[in-house]
Amino acid sequence: MDLNSPDGTFVRGIVETNFLLMATHDHDVVPPGYLEATNDKRPIRELYDNDKKPGIPPGTIYFAVIRFPPILGGPTPTPAPPETSEIGRAAVCYSVDPVRFGFEPHLNFTYKRVGKAPPSDQSGPGNQPTVNVFGDWELAAYGIPNKDDRAACAKASVSEVKPLDSKPSPGWPLQAD
Repeated sequence: MDLNSPDGTFVRGIVETNFLLMATHDHDVVPPGYLEATNDKRPIRELYDNDKKPGIPPGTIYFAVIRFPPILGGPTPTPAPPETSEIGRAAVCYSVDPVRFGFEPHLNFTYKRVGKAPPSDQSGPGNQPTVNVFGDWELAAYGIPNKDDRAACAKASVSEVKPLDSKPSPGWPLQAD
């Protein structure tokens, strides 16, 4: 996936914000546009209660895009829709140390490419977006990672492991461009 494309911007915005929500349980970390982009598919305020914040150590999180699964797992597994000009798909793994621990499944989701596209070429020193980077696109469906996703994540790799004080890559602009 081209991280500088509108698809790359949308997927990064969803994935990185979702990880921050999981790690902090703080619904105030969501950037502008996230709630609209997730289209109320996930009850953010109920899932991530500000009174139940876990402590997270500083560090670098690595994400890897993998082959999209043929079935979206969940309470009622369904065949995954094909990618089209209107429907995008992403399956993403994460790791805190890919050399020592490898990658684990993080998210599988489909999204609708409707209306205004997300901005392209989003990079910079910021560790999360400060403006709406989702455009008018919306999340269509979430899947629950399964054993096939674990096998695909096990094959993911990175070209280098960075020190803890590394800048985000590609990162986000500090303000609207």
